[in-house]
Amino acid sequence: MKAFFRSQAQRLTLRQSLGRTHMVTSLTAVCMAGLLLTGIALLALRIYADHNLELVARAISYTSEAAVVFHDEEVAKEALQAIVTREDVAQASIRLPNGRLLASWSRAMTTPWSGLEQYLAQLILPGPVEHPMMRGGVEIARVHLIALARRVQHQLRSMDLVCRLGGDEFAILLTPLLQESEAQDVVSRIQLAMADPVVLGDGRQLVAAISIGLAVYPDEGLTAGELLQQADNAMYQSKRLRRELALHDQLEFDVSAEEK
Repeated sequence: MKAFFRSQAQRLTLRQSLGRTHMVTSLTAVCMAGLLLTGIALLALRIYADHNLELVARAISYTSEAAVVFHDEEVAKEALQAIVTREDVAQASIRLPNGRLLASWSRAMTTPWSGLEQYLAQLILPGPVEHPMMRGGVEIARVHLIALARRVQHQLRSMDLVCRLGGDEFAILLTPLLQESEAQDVVSRIQLAMADPVVLGDGRQLVAAISIGLAVYPDEGLTAGELLQQADNAMYQSKRLRRELALHDQLEFDVSAEEK
């Protein structure tokens, strides 16, 4: 009888059961509201970043108009360096209508971020923006801004280093490297990441064709200069092979089109 009365006393009353249900429902509602507010805040940050990047592009076009009209490369470079000092802009360039590059600016980013910061950066940083420079209703040049696209660095480890050599060439130092297959894995990941098209401000998509050369210490060089030279040679061989394959594919396409 004692055990029976004890078990009866331990049972929850209807009020206690409803109270616990109400508490669980309240906590769930608070969590859902927090997630919703976080999503809205991240979306607002992204819109704000896009707007600011567009304003920077307009400012560059206004201050560089005279340099473009007179094809003064030094003044154009000074205008870029004076304006593009923002932390959310990695690269800027000014191109004439014929495609000639008048001036370019780039910031090297080598500081590794934690996983959470990378995730937030991917959400709130703006994408590439193109802004035309008009004069008398005619486009005289085009400003191209690239936000911090860390596709390459996302494929690296925290101890690896990436730096810009000049133009569109980058060097990556993989250290420590226990075997060459690790470097090949990194190359494969970078190629896969760069296969995704870059979306411009007007919705157009650009696909970047990249060539990668690999040199391993000490088999292919004992100094940094030797390794860079070997990697450069391997890169140009890869580029030449890619062009030959593209030409071969184009010829096959033309032949098949004529046969039809």
